[in-house]
Amino acid sequence: MGNWKGIVRIEDLSNGTVTNVLEGHTARVTGLACSERLGLLVSKSADGTVKLWRNESWERLTSFNESDIDESDIEERRKLFEHGIEFHPNNASFATLGIQNRVIRVWDVDVHRLDATPIPRHVRYTSAKIVLVGESNVGKSCLAMRLAEDRYPDDHEHGTTHGMRFWPMEAEQLHASAKPPEGQRRDVVLWDFGGQDEYQLVHQMFLHDTTLALVLIDPTRGRAAFDEARDWNKRLEKHLGKDRAVKLLVGAKVDDARKKKLIDQHGIDDVCKDCGFVGFLDLSVRTGRNTKQLRKLISDALDWDQMAKTNRPELFQHIRDDVENRRKRNEIVLTLDAFKRAIKKSAAKLYEEAAVEAVSDQLATQGIIVRTRLSGGDEALVLQLPVIERYAGSLIIAARNNPRGVPVLEERLLGSTRTIPLPGMTKKERLSAANERMVLECIVELMIQHGICFRHGGLLVFPTLFPASGSDEEKLPHSISLYYDFTGAIDNIYASLVSKLMVSEEFGEGRLRAGRVEFESGRQGVCGVRQIKRRGGLAHVDLFFSEKTKPDRKDLFTRFIEEHLRLHGVDIREHEAMTCECGEQISERIVQTRISAGEKDVVCPICERKTLIGEGADRIRKRNPETDAKMVALRKRIDEKLAEDIKSAKKAVAGDIRMAKTGDPIRILHLSDLHFTDKTNPDTKLRLLLQDIHQQDEDYPAIETVEYLVISGDMTDKGQDVGFEKARQFVESLVNELGLSVERCIFVPGNHDVQDRMDAYEEREGVDGKTMQVRHPENFQKRFLQFSNGFFHPLMHREYPLRYADQGISYLFPDTGIQFLTLNSAWEIDKNGRKKAGIHPDAAAGVIAKADDELRRAIEREDLKKNQPILRIGVWHHAVAGTELMSDLGLLSQLQKAGMQLCLHGDVHEPRTELYGHRRPGREVEILGAGSFGSLAEGRPESTPKLYNMLEVFIDSTTKKHKSIRVHTRQQKKENESWQGYHEWPNPSGGRLSYFDIDLL
Repeated sequence: MGNWKGIVRIEDLSNGTVTNVLEGHTARVTGLACSERLGLLVSKSADGTVKLWRNESWERLTSFNESDIDESDIEERRKLFEHGIEFHPNNASFATLGIQNRVIRVWDVDVHRLDATPIPRHVRYTSAKIVLVGESNVGKSCLAMRLAEDRYPDDHEHGTTHGMRFWPMEAEQLHASAKPPEGQRRDVVLWDFGGQDEYQLVHQMFLHDTTLALVLIDPTRGRAAFDEARDWNKRLEKHLGKDRAVKLLVGAKVDDARKKKLIDQHGIDDVCKDCGFVGFLDLSVRTGRNTKQLRKLISDALDWDQMAKTNRPELFQHIRDDVENRRKRNEIVLTLDAFKRAIKKSAAKLYEEAAVEAVSDQLATQGIIVRTRLSGGDEALVLQLPVIERYAGSLIIAARNNPRGVPVLEERLLGSTRTIPLPGMTKKERLSAANERMVLECIVELMIQHGICFRHGGLLVFPTLFPASGSDEEKLPHSISLYYDFTGAIDNIYASLVSKLMVSEEFGEGRLRAGRVEFESGRQGVCGVRQIKRRGGLAHVDLFFSEKTKPDRKDLFTRFIEEHLRLHGVDIREHEAMTCECGEQISERIVQTRISAGEKDVVCPICERKTLIGEGADRIRKRNPETDAKMVALRKRIDEKLAEDIKSAKKAVAGDIRMAKTGDPIRILHLSDLHFTDKTNPDTKLRLLLQDIHQQDEDYPAIETVEYLVISGDMTDKGQDVGFEKARQFVESLVNELGLSVERCIFVPGNHDVQDRMDAYEEREGVDGKTMQVRHPENFQKRFLQFSNGFFHPLMHREYPLRYADQGISYLFPDTGIQFLTLNSAWEIDKNGRKKAGIHPDAAAGVIAKADDELRRAIEREDLKKNQPILRIGVWHHAVAGTELMSDLGLLSQLQKAGMQLCLHGDVHEPRTELYGHRRPGREVEILGAGSFGSLAEGRPESTPKLYNMLEVFIDSTTKKHKSIRVHTRQQKKENESWQGYHEWPNPSGGRLSYFDIDLL
């Protein structure tokens, strides 16, 4: 038979898989050979199928399966095609190796018959993707227009590009030298990427498959411009991965000789050498200077012969052309079923459903379209990628501009009629409601998949948009174990790292702060990461741990961080230098010396504190191989959780979450005094509460939608860490079940949320010479630190302020016209005075000022109309009547003067109706208390039931004013018993009701 084997011409051959791009068919190949003389290719698949192809066109001519041969032994038949296949070097035949390598079959090829086989018309097609990147306002869009249309934009066409724009063109339009040979087709697509920070996060989804990149800078800016070029180069390298693209450095806006003299040629040469740019050209898009030279430079840099070529049969080309025509007609979205029907109608004789599937998959892989499955089950094609990026960029801006200062978006608002504003997009630029919803579903999927954001508490949270510290000098609360320097798409790497850590839930609830995130779970200690950006695409990441952090927890955390960086970063270097908790830096040389001596810790020369030496992933793997299995399980869990989050987020965007309809009352669920401990079962509490909310009971309607959750203090009992953790789990589950978001949750601390800290006091010598304990000026305020760390911060993604004057927080909701003013009535309570309830005067004054400022800014943003009615509701913990009322009630008149109409408080432990619905003389302010939802029996008389309130706020349809509130009071007489109405309110018709009404007009 001979040993000659021809060169196989195929689109892809990796890991034994051959892909026939004509038919979209993939099979496991166990044998493959080619005859150049015959122009034929033969393949064998694991299922025993032999296929014969035309070598040049990839047209399948015939196929058969050797299992059809009469063989008596089935087991032997199963072993067919375990080995090679060969063409005869001269004759028109090939051989296959058969049963147990003992049978050789020789097959004759009827070349004349094959030559008579009709061959469908094919198009030899090659496409080049050219991207223009650089800082905002550097001239990318102007250059793209000059290259595509050979003109400079008119005045009305100027402005910052939001997202990206496409500029498709034939290759010869770029330059005559790029004209394809006869029978081939070449095209070029210019991708103009917006340079703003918010769009840089999104670029990662579309930079793959780049053929050539134009990196634009203003070369007259010197080092700053060179650093920007290096930065963009790092991003390109990260996004391209193993693929390589030709890169050209372009000096834009060099409009005259004066500017040209400012160019530092030595600096340009260094940048080109460092980044692998094949050349540099300065030009003026305005005058057209050197733009022809740039066209020639681009054309010469494009090696068309080395680019992937596709032979497309007529149907495939018809499908591609249909997509392109739709894009030119500015069609945005269509369902896959509708697309199939259209193709079947326009090409009935050629139609194959599998071909439509294959082409749409191929276009999605190439980044030309996006294919997504909608929440309803249908698949859709998004034809305009610039629309995707523009919407995504606008959402990122909206998150960054969140009035609360936390970069988050409410999922459900994306799918409701009360859609959040989309900055940078006019009403004309927005899509129809149906198309917009499909695009938004696609975007949330892409952003969660790529780690741009993560889903938590009904929110999309964007880690990179939390303001970075930008300084190595910031003191961390824990020692730094080791650090990494790395390069690449810094923001994307950090965002995806934090997102996956948060999604994993392996290390506990995360607390996002400026430029860092830390995780804490129970008594297992703290794990944290801090990033610091540097110029030129460089970044610095610190790993820090608390003294209590368990070794296994530290090992897994370190391995996860390092492997993520190595997977996503271009370069990474691990450093074993450390920083003590006191802030003293311990050099890498000292640490390595200690390691060589077999020591496990380093002693700080300043504070003499011992700090355990951090280990990198390689050392951990050798010392603790069990982490391999843990890493596999962790990655699997993250993938599963991401799939769940994407599904839930798309449902929210599709409007599947229950929300109040126009004309429905606005419902506020008011809980208080949870008093969760290590013995509390949050699931039982949740189940019984939801059962009561959703089931109709006499004069209590079945509640379908809740707009706000208010918990007025005492999340735990006596400041227990585990109580805060269980309360947080309860709230997260409740928010999810009600279709809420934590943005619509209102929390204030109570006296049981205060922690008695040993360091809250210090000893001082009195006048009489005796030692006495006095409040420590800083540590005393930290009594609410665990309320912040263990409950408030993980839910709200911001810290609860520890300064008393800052503990007045305002929450404005323009869509419902409600504003909550929250205060801490437990600020003065300490171990010597458990009854010192009251409001700090500076906090009261401050919250009124903040509330007024919130209204003013909302009107400026046009979120509110100038005279739109607002219902102001005050929230704190302690009652204003009864035996344990607050010491100073003067603030009520102060808040009433500021427009507060209703107050919600807790701490009700007496069976007296005036505590639940207390009315002040003159009815200036309505006072509404909530009972002990879960407080222990020792904190209340046995006769006092556990209570909660459901408020229904009604709005006048004409004036749009909040006209009345119906307060449903619910009670649970015994632990784990079903809830029922608290019938203590007079009924004009006789008897008692489980609700009362408040007239607001």
